[in-house]
Amino acid sequence: MMTKEWFTAKELQGLGGLPKAANSISRKATLEEWKKRQRKGVKGVAYEYHISSLPVEVQKTLVDDVDSKIRHSDSDKKIDVDSRLISALSLLTPEEQSTAVEIVRVAGIVGLMPTIVSKQTALEALGVTKQQLHTLEVLQALPHDVLKEILARYEGPKQGGPVAPEQEPHKSRKKAG
Repeated sequence: MMTKEWFTAKELQGLGGLPKAANSISRKATLEEWKKRQRKGVKGVAYEYHISSLPVEVQKTLVDDVDSKIRHSDSDKKIDVDSRLISALSLLTPEEQSTAVEIVRVAGIVGLMPTIVSKQTALEALGVTKQQLHTLEVLQALPHDVLKEILARYEGPKQGGPVAPEQEPHKSRKKAG
């Protein structure tokens, strides 16, 4: 899809059978009543012409030129990706190479993600805060019996799982009435 819609006479020189001189293109545009707008930020009067009002052959040339640039750019990107993959694989031992290739073959690039994305990045993507992670790490470092005792304080009578601090049994006292 073409994103550029407005072209100067200079950009159109010699395209699709147009004259090679910008002033000749401007004269042709006036005679054929091409859709135009005044260019901002230039001295004097200069116009840009909308692609829809240009001759069909010029439109085709512009679209073909953009398509060619896109194809060339995509080809360059593919070559760049291929060369980076080959370069990365060449740094691995033969055993690591075959493991990496097998992971990609079986699980796709997603299979490599645990080794590509850091633990912190993955946790941030899941919305886990640094404080939550720190709390988890502290709890995991505790002896099992101490951890069990701490978790028992947060279990509700019917839930069997952790409850929010404001729902803790010791904080819900009955009002004397």
